[in-house]
Amino acid sequence: MTDDPRLEKAFRRAVRLLLVRGRSVTEMQSRLRGMGFDDDIVSETLKRLTDMRYLDDHRFSREWARSCAVTKLWGDHKIVMSLGAKGIDRESAEAALSDIRRELSEKEAVERLVEKRLRARKKSDEEKKEISDADVRRLVSSLKGRGFRTDSIYDVIRQLKEEYLNDRQ
Repeated sequence: MTDDPRLEKAFRRAVRLLLVRGRSVTEMQSRLRGMGFDDDIVSETLKRLTDMRYLDDHRFSREWARSCAVTKLWGDHKIVMSLGAKGIDRESAEAALSDIRRELSEKEAVERLVEKRLRARKKSDEEKKEISDADVRRLVSSLKGRGFRTDSIYDVIRQLKEEYLNDRQ
C-alpha cells in the first residue's frame, strides 16, 4: 500500500481492467494514460503490477495466442499481427504461437473451419455436396481473412476434393 491516493486509484483501475481479461504492459500503459493518469503514476503502477506478476507479457502473449488459435481458430498471420497491436514484439509473438501450434496446427485449424462450413451446407448426413469453384473462392477468401497461409488453405481444399472424388467412385 502507498500513501498516494492517485497511485492507489490507478492500481485499483488497472486491477479492474485485468479482471476483464489479461493485458500486455503496453495496453495497460495506454489505458491508464487514457484515464488521465500522469506518466509517473502510470510507471509506478506498471512496476507494481509487474512485481506482483499481474502483468507479464510472456504469459499474456501465450494466453492470447492460445485463445486466438484454439478458440477463435485464427491463422498465424492474424495472431501475430494482433499481438503486435497489443505491444508484443514479433519475436515474442512468434515464440508464443510456436508453442501453441504444438496443440493445434494451422492446418488442423483450417480443416476444422472447412469442415464446419461444409457441414452447414450438407443436405443430409450421408450426402456430400460437390465443392464448386465458387465455394472454393468463398472458402479461400474467408480463411485468408482469418490470417491463414494460402498453402495451408489449398492443401486442405485439395484433400477435400480428393476425398469427394474417392467417395463418388
